[in-house]
Amino acid sequence: MTLAKVLLANRAWSAAQVAADYKPAFILPPMGGVFVTKQPLGLIHRDVLGYADCNEDLSSGSSVRALTSGLSSSGVAAIRYANGQGGIGADLEDWRGGGSCTAHRGVTAPSANASTQNNLDNFVPKVSHPLQASLGFTVNYGTNPPDCNSGGDPVLNGADLVAYANVQKHFGIKYWEIGNELYNGGGSETDFHPKPGDGASYGRLREGLLRCNEKEG
Repeated sequence: MTLAKVLLANRAWSAAQVAADYKPAFILPPMGGVFVTKQPLGLIHRDVLGYADCNEDLSSGSSVRALTSGLSSSGVAAIRYANGQGGIGADLEDWRGGGSCTAHRGVTAPSANASTQNNLDNFVPKVSHPLQASLGFTVNYGTNPPDCNSGGDPVLNGADLVAYANVQKHFGIKYWEIGNELYNGGGSETDFHPKPGDGASYGRLREGLLRCNEKEG
């Protein structure tokens, strides 16, 4: 990780600095002691500073200003977004604003972002565009709301989403993440495909969503 930070720091580093950052030479502090050092470690360039949204409140101007002010002052230049849902919720959400799927087939839950008004139509013009931040959208690969009875539909969750965001609304989203870690054997993420959490299945169905993106993007 530190080596990666050095390489992304967008500044000149000597071979000695790279080696020191990759493998710092720290002493072993005594029991209960504190070790303070001035040794510089790798810097993270602002272009790789990111923020992952998880249903932040966009229902009022003051809430939006607080969020954008904090992100701006921290230098965030990239945002990961999933229509208000973060992490495993990305594979349950309905980007059209309907109820979210649950881990049980055919069962939906009320929209988690109804009160916060955190949705694509609000987030882009109120947050990502004012910050001039690049936006990556995590597509629901695992489920197909509102029916919630199978894996994510490449047309509904792929082509329709891209067409709405970039063709109809001109949001200009360039980055699309297909599902949230649904290729590692399963576990926390909900996946209603015939072979849930299967890497080969993910790779094959991912191509369908990518083709939708290329067609509409």
